[in-house]
Amino acid sequence: MADDFRVDVSATERTLGALEAGALAWLASGFARALGLTGTRRMAATGVALFGGFLGLYTGYGKAIAEMLLLTVAVAVLGLEAMRDGRALLPLGIVVAIALTLHRSALALLPATALAWGRAARDGHVAWRGTRTWIALGLPLATLAVMAPRIVLALLRFDPVHFTPLDAASARGGPLAAIRWLDVLDVVAMLSPIALAIPAVAGALGRRVLVTPTAWLLGTVALPWLVLLLVIHPPQGIFRDWDDYAATGAALSLIAAWLVALALRAPRWEWLAVAAPLACLAPTLQGLALHADADRGLARVEAFLLEPPRRGDAERGKTWDFLGIRNAQLGRWDASAEAMARAAETAPSPRVLLQWALAEQSRGNDVAARDAFRRVTRLTPDDARAWYGLAAESWRLGDYDECRRAALELERLDPGSPQVARLLQALERVQAPNVPKTR
Repeated sequence: MADDFRVDVSATERTLGALEAGALAWLASGFARALGLTGTRRMAATGVALFGGFLGLYTGYGKAIAEMLLLTVAVAVLGLEAMRDGRALLPLGIVVAIALTLHRSALALLPATALAWGRAARDGHVAWRGTRTWIALGLPLATLAVMAPRIVLALLRFDPVHFTPLDAASARGGPLAAIRWLDVLDVVAMLSPIALAIPAVAGALGRRVLVTPTAWLLGTVALPWLVLLLVIHPPQGIFRDWDDYAATGAALSLIAAWLVALALRAPRWEWLAVAAPLACLAPTLQGLALHADADRGLARVEAFLLEPPRRGDAERGKTWDFLGIRNAQLGRWDASAEAMARAAETAPSPRVLLQWALAEQSRGNDVAARDAFRRVTRLTPDDARAWYGLAAESWRLGDYDECRRAALELERLDPGSPQVARLLQALERVQAPNVPKTR
C-alpha cells in the first residue's frame, strides 16, 4: 500500500511516532490529574512519567510495542479513575480490548484491569443494572475469547526464543543464573532514569503509603512487566532488543512519578519539583542524541563488545553482525568487513559469511572475498550467489581453474544461463591452448 500511494515508510513511522509521543505526554498529564495533583506537584509527576528512554520508540520505530506502551499508561490512568468513578470502566475496557487485538503482551494488563474492577465494585462505583457497565465488562472478555487462540499460537510459535538465554552455559544453571543483573539495572536506568530510587523513596515515605489503593494498582500494572524483565532473553541481546522492556520502564516511571508527588508534600522536599523531572529529562535527551549520531552510536556498540564484561559468543556474534550490516548500509566497507569477520568467528553461518564476502569485495580485498565465498559454497553448495562471487573473485585474481570450477557449478544450478555461457567462453579463450575445451 505504501508503494501504491508513494508514501515513504520511514517518514510515516516518524510522523506516527511524533503523534504518539504527544499522546504519551497527554496521558502523563492525565496520570497526574488522576492522582489529584495540582501546581508544581502535577508538573513534577507529569515530567517524571513522561521523560524516559522509552521515548526512543517514537522516532520511527515500527513495531506494536510502541502502542503497547501507550496502552499500558492508559490502563494505569483509567484504572485510577475507575476506582473512584465507575464511568471510567468503559474506556478502560475499550483500551484493553484494543491492546488484546494489537499484541499478545496485552495479557500483562489483565491483572490491573481486574483489580480496578474489583475495587470499583467493592466501593459501590459499579452500576450493575446499567448497559454501559456490561459493555465495559463484556468488550474485553469477548475480545480475549476471540483472540485467545491466536495469542496462544503466537506464544508457542514465536516466543520460545525469547525465553531461551543466548548463552547456553547460563541456561544450564537455571532461570536465576541466566539473569544478567547488571544488564537489568542498566536497562532500567536507561528507560526510567530515577526508577532505581523507588525502593529508597518508598521506604522513606513509610508502610502506610504502600498499602493504599493507588500503590496496589500501580504495582499491579508494573508487576507483570517486571516479571518479563527477568525472564525474557532478547534473541539479539539486551543491547539491541531493549524495546522488549520499554513498557516496564514506563510502568516504573509511573510509580516514581507518584512517589515524587508524595514526597513533595513535605516542605523540605519541594526542591524535587524541578530536580526530579530534569533528572529524567537530561539522560533521556542524551540517549536520544547519542542514537541519532551514527558515529557515536556505532562507537558505543563497539565499546559494548570490546569492553568488560565479556559477552557470550552468541551475543557477540549477533552484535558484530549488526555492526557489519549497519556499516555496509552506510558504505563503510572497511568497518563492515572487519565486523563481519568478527561475527564469522563465533557465528559462521552462510549468511554471515556471504555478507562478509560482499564487504571484502566492496572494499577491494579480493583474496579475503574469494576465501569467504569459498566457505559459503562448502556450507551451501546450491547457493548461486556464492558461486557467482567465487567465480568473479577468482577471475580477478587470475585463478582460472577455480573460476572454471565455479562456472561449472553455476551451469549445474542454472542450465542455459547466457551469463554462465559467456563466462565459460571467456575462460576457453584465456586458458587455451593450455586447457582442453570442455565442450
